[in-house]
Amino acid sequence: MNICSFDYGLQQLFNYYVLYSVSLVGIYYSFKNFKPARLAFITALFFLLSYVLQCDFKSFDPDRIWRYVFWVGLDTIYVLILAVFYKHRKVITWQFGIICFLQAFSFLLKLVRLPDAHKFDYHYTDTFYSGAMNIYNISILVVISTPLIIKFYAWIKEKYYGYDRRNDDDSGMFDARS
Repeated sequence: MNICSFDYGLQQLFNYYVLYSVSLVGIYYSFKNFKPARLAFITALFFLLSYVLQCDFKSFDPDRIWRYVFWVGLDTIYVLILAVFYKHRKVITWQFGIICFLQAFSFLLKLVRLPDAHKFDYHYTDTFYSGAMNIYNISILVVISTPLIIKFYAWIKEKYYGYDRRNDDDSGMFDARS
């Protein structure tokens, strides 16, 4: 284990993506909202795994070819684990669908990046790839935090506007017998 991976791994342990995902896990569990908590936990685990192994794998791959295969494999394992949880109804359906769509976007990016890294020395995709991967990571974080945003919106609506959907007495207001 070289010094790069040790320093890089400790530094990336406090990466914003990982910290945000782990904090979402705690918030969801405190609200007893287990489906989003599972998704946030799996996402935090794979963000942490990716960032801790990144420096080691880059030092192992001086030709810059196998790192993209490794990241695609890691993303595939992430989607497969989510698919197992989806099959057993342990994650929210629309979150799973959006994450699968984002993963397809990530696969496409890495598929384009691989020949550019091998043949053209990152000449064509250097700026685009780094920006697109940041947008991809932030999009994943937005998807896993959306149930919290929805819950916060419902709380604001109930607190400041006095509307509570659970106690809606107007359901029979336009009944034919009235």
